[in-house]
Amino acid sequence: MASPLPDSTETNQDFKVATTELGKETVDGHPCVENKVVVTDANGKTSEFTVWNATDLKNFPVKVVHAEQEAEITMLFQDVSIKKPAASAFVPPADYSRYDSMQSLMQAVIMKKMAGGMGTPK
Repeated sequence: MASPLPDSTETNQDFKVATTELGKETVDGHPCVENKVVVTDANGKTSEFTVWNATDLKNFPVKVVHAEQEAEITMLFQDVSIKKPAASAFVPPADYSRYDSMQSLMQAVIMKKMAGGMGTPK
Protein backbone atom coordinates (compact mmCIF):
# COMPACT_ATOMS: atom_id res chain seq x y z
CA MET A 1 0.00 0.00 0.00
CA ALA A 2 1.31 3.44 -0.84
CA SER A 3 1.51 5.73 2.15
CA PRO A 4 3.46 8.98 2.25
CA LEU A 5 5.94 9.56 5.06
CA PRO A 6 5.08 12.41 7.42
CA ASP A 7 6.98 15.64 6.92
CA SER A 8 9.79 15.47 9.48
CA THR A 9 9.56 19.22 10.12
CA GLU A 10 5.96 18.78 11.27
CA THR A 11 6.56 15.80 13.56
CA ASN A 12 9.69 17.26 15.20
CA GLN A 13 8.03 20.55 16.18
CA ASP A 14 6.13 18.98 19.08
CA PHE A 15 9.25 17.71 20.89
CA LYS A 16 12.24 19.25 22.59
CA VAL A 17 15.42 17.23 23.01
CA ALA A 18 18.12 18.05 25.57
CA THR A 19 21.40 16.14 25.46
CA THR A 20 24.05 16.08 28.20
CA GLU A 21 27.35 14.26 27.79
CA LEU A 22 28.00 11.83 30.66
CA GLY A 23 31.35 10.43 29.60
CA LYS A 24 33.15 8.12 27.23
CA GLU A 25 32.89 4.34 27.15
CA THR A 26 33.51 1.41 24.82
CA VAL A 27 30.43 -0.59 23.81
CA ASP A 28 30.84 -3.81 21.84
CA GLY A 29 34.29 -2.67 20.71
CA HIS A 30 33.14 0.81 19.59
CA PRO A 31 34.42 4.01 21.21
CA CYS A 32 31.30 5.85 22.36
CA VAL A 33 30.14 9.07 23.92
CA GLU A 34 27.58 8.30 26.63
CA ASN A 35 24.76 10.85 26.68
CA LYS A 36 21.72 11.55 28.80
CA VAL A 37 18.88 12.47 26.43
CA VAL A 38 15.66 14.01 27.74
CA VAL A 39 12.75 14.28 25.30
CA THR A 40 9.88 16.60 26.27
CA ASP A 41 6.59 16.51 24.34
CA ALA A 42 4.18 19.40 23.72
CA ASN A 43 2.31 18.58 26.98
CA GLY A 44 5.48 18.71 29.09
CA LYS A 45 5.80 14.93 29.56
CA THR A 46 9.43 13.86 29.61
CA SER A 47 11.17 10.63 28.68
CA GLU A 48 14.77 10.02 29.65
CA PHE A 49 17.26 7.84 27.79
CA THR A 50 20.91 6.96 28.16
CA VAL A 51 22.44 6.70 24.68
CA TRP A 52 25.90 5.50 23.65
CA ASN A 53 26.83 7.08 20.29
CA ALA A 54 29.67 5.25 18.49
CA THR A 55 32.19 7.79 17.23
CA ASP A 56 33.56 5.29 14.69
CA LEU A 57 30.04 4.79 13.22
CA LYS A 58 29.16 8.45 12.59
CA ASN A 59 27.62 8.71 16.10
CA PHE A 60 25.17 5.86 15.50
CA PRO A 61 23.45 4.97 18.81
CA VAL A 62 24.77 1.44 19.38
CA LYS A 63 23.14 1.22 22.82
CA VAL A 64 20.00 2.89 24.19
CA VAL A 65 18.61 2.40 27.70
CA HIS A 66 15.17 3.68 28.74
CA ALA A 67 13.69 3.19 32.22
CA GLU A 68 9.95 3.64 32.65
CA GLN A 69 7.50 2.42 35.31
CA GLU A 70 9.80 -0.07 37.05
CA ALA A 71 10.95 -1.57 33.74
CA GLU A 72 14.23 -0.95 31.96
CA ILE A 73 14.46 -1.46 28.23
CA THR A 74 17.87 -1.86 26.62
CA MET A 75 18.44 -1.83 22.86
CA LEU A 76 21.87 -2.98 21.71
CA PHE A 77 22.74 -2.78 18.01
CA GLN A 78 25.39 -5.17 16.70
CA ASP A 79 27.01 -5.71 13.31
CA VAL A 80 26.19 -2.11 12.35
CA SER A 81 27.31 -1.14 8.86
CA ILE A 82 27.16 2.47 7.76
CA LYS A 83 27.13 2.17 4.00
CA LYS A 84 24.82 3.00 1.15
CA PRO A 85 22.43 0.09 0.44
CA ALA A 86 22.22 -1.33 -3.07
CA ALA A 87 19.47 0.24 -5.18
CA SER A 88 18.19 -3.27 -5.92
CA ALA A 89 17.04 -3.55 -2.29
CA PHE A 90 14.29 -1.04 -3.11
CA VAL A 91 12.97 -2.64 -6.30
CA PRO A 92 9.58 -4.35 -5.79
CA PRO A 93 9.11 -7.95 -7.00
CA ALA A 94 7.93 -8.46 -10.59
CA ASP A 95 4.46 -9.62 -9.45
CA TYR A 96 3.99 -6.66 -7.09
CA SER A 97 0.61 -4.86 -7.08
CA ARG A 98 0.32 -1.30 -5.83
CA TYR A 99 -2.67 -0.17 -3.76
CA ASP A 100 -3.39 3.51 -3.17
CA SER A 101 -5.26 3.00 0.10
CA MET A 102 -5.91 0.47 2.84
CA GLN A 103 -9.49 0.20 1.55
CA SER A 104 -8.38 -0.86 -1.94
CA LEU A 105 -5.95 -3.40 -0.46
CA MET A 106 -8.68 -4.89 1.75
CA GLN A 107 -11.09 -5.05 -1.19
CA ALA A 108 -8.51 -6.98 -3.21
CA VAL A 109 -7.99 -9.43 -0.32
CA ILE A 110 -11.75 -10.00 0.04
CA MET A 111 -12.19 -10.48 -3.71
CA LYS A 112 -9.33 -12.98 -3.84
CA LYS A 113 -10.80 -14.96 -0.92
CA MET A 114 -14.26 -14.91 -2.52
CA ALA A 115 -12.72 -16.25 -5.72
CA GLY A 116 -11.21 -19.15 -3.78
CA GLY A 117 -7.65 -17.88 -3.59
CA MET A 118 -5.50 -18.15 -0.53
CA GLY A 119 -3.36 -15.57 1.18
CA THR A 120 -3.00 -11.89 0.51
CA PRO A 121 -2.44 -10.35 -2.91
CA LYS A 122 1.05 -9.22 -3.86
